[in-house]
Amino acid sequence: MTSRLLFLLAILLFSTCTREDTMQVRKSVYRSNQILSRLGINKKALQDSLLRSIKNGDTQALPDSLLFDEYAPITQKNLINRYKFLYDILNAQQHKAIVSWDSVQQLYYVRQDGPTRLQPQYEVFGWHPYWMGSAWKSYPFRLLSTLAYYAYKIDPLTGNYDNPAQMEEWRSTEMIDSAKAQGCKVLLSIASQGFRENDHFLSNEAAWTTLIDQLGTLLSARQADGIDVNFEQIPLRQRRQFVQFVGRLRSDLPGKMTSGKVFISITLPAFYNRDAFDVAALQSHADLIILAGYTFNGSQDQKGPVAPLMAEGKARHSLQETIDFYLQNGLDTQKAILALPYFGSQWKGEKMANGEVQMWFDKEITYREIKQLYTNDFIPEYDPPSATKYIYLEFPDNTTVSCWYDDAFTLQKKYDLALSKGLKGVALWSLGYDNGYTELWDLIDRKFTTSLVAVSDPIAELEGYPIALARWLMRYRDILLATFLFFAISVVLGLVIAFSDWRVRQHIMASQLSRFTLMLVMTLLLIPLLNLIGWFAHDRWRLLIEFVAGLLTTYLVMKIQLTFKSNRP
Repeated sequence: MTSRLLFLLAILLFSTCTREDTMQVRKSVYRSNQILSRLGINKKALQDSLLRSIKNGDTQALPDSLLFDEYAPITQKNLINRYKFLYDILNAQQHKAIVSWDSVQQLYYVRQDGPTRLQPQYEVFGWHPYWMGSAWKSYPFRLLSTLAYYAYKIDPLTGNYDNPAQMEEWRSTEMIDSAKAQGCKVLLSIASQGFRENDHFLSNEAAWTTLIDQLGTLLSARQADGIDVNFEQIPLRQRRQFVQFVGRLRSDLPGKMTSGKVFISITLPAFYNRDAFDVAALQSHADLIILAGYTFNGSQDQKGPVAPLMAEGKARHSLQETIDFYLQNGLDTQKAILALPYFGSQWKGEKMANGEVQMWFDKEITYREIKQLYTNDFIPEYDPPSATKYIYLEFPDNTTVSCWYDDAFTLQKKYDLALSKGLKGVALWSLGYDNGYTELWDLIDRKFTTSLVAVSDPIAELEGYPIALARWLMRYRDILLATFLFFAISVVLGLVIAFSDWRVRQHIMASQLSRFTLMLVMTLLLIPLLNLIGWFAHDRWRLLIEFVAGLLTTYLVMKIQLTFKSNRP
């Protein structure tokens, strides 16, 4: 009787909950229909509109794994799906699709229509050298934070420019207007090269004044944002003078401009002559520090990649080493970016009678030229340590040509290096070198225009588990060797003591498996000991010694077996 009452009570409770849930659902549907009616929107028409959006490629048609990332738990995803119609009603004219919901910041992430733009936390800097002419018409300026017009060549004796034709182009080019219309900062690069020239200029403060006056006029004429300081080969004794010169630019140039403010970037060398640049002092006057991540080759001692990720062989310098050097010297990562090349290096060579190839540097070659000359007909190789592509060709007359360059795959590794080191972006030398090909711009679009970017340390990725394990073994090899010796001695003593008992000897020697196990143990102990005393110093003797060691082990085991049989009680 009691069980029947409990059963009836359970049914009653279940029925009550079901009716309450049903009523709640009906109320929700009724309220939703009322909202739709008040807004004058036909629910069937809205559903048809959503179906058309799905058919036309709206993100709602994407799999859940793509539409909702790990930041959108399933409950939040269901909430968005349930009330998405309200969002569509209130934003009917915008046609945006919700991607995810951030419960911490209380924000919707929506997929914007139209072209993407750079995320504000990143800096993508590009140089347009004057010799590239009208190539700027192909630049997607929305993918650039800053454009530098590389044109002003400093006369070291006066501070004036010594290339008037290019300065006239600065005054008239429509490139500046196009860039500014896309929200891109525009700078004028001032360049000075050579130890002698820079020594003259940095020793002449009157020339500084002339330069600042000229820059004020040129920048104000185009409403430009500032300058890019590009000095190469500064005498070490002018280290302090260069800091003072940049300080003068910071203090005096804003007063010469109609805007009253100036943006200053400074390019520092990858490795050559970098001690002449006081990083900590310079960045106090600069808005942006650019590390030149190229020109790592060009001489007989530096064959190979233009911008190696890591150093190998005789090379001592690399992108990794360059960034680490400046970080150790006080570089502020929030002001720093890494410049990478849109060009490669071409080497010519001659194959000698002994099979060796004598090579010499031929020229720098743009990405566009590489695509036209090589990649359509030849498959490049990939060099993992430098993260660089290369092509090597031999001809019937015993001449050779090799080309080292970066493409979208290798540049992505180097972009990740810069970001993993805490730098705020990259610089491109130079724009237009890829004219006619879009994959490098596509990489910028993928890497710097999305809110969720996957960044890995390419060096840590390259130096994965096997290399890390090998490095650990080499670091602790003395401790491991001592441990092995104590272990081997312990095993030998244990075997001697165990074999002193005839019953142990009889049990082991009676089984073929036990005999082979004993032989294996003895071999494993014998081989490392032979290697320790230097018997394996020459590889040609390795197989012979191992074979003889195996025969010796087998003979000893068989000898012990016969001896134990004859000495058994």
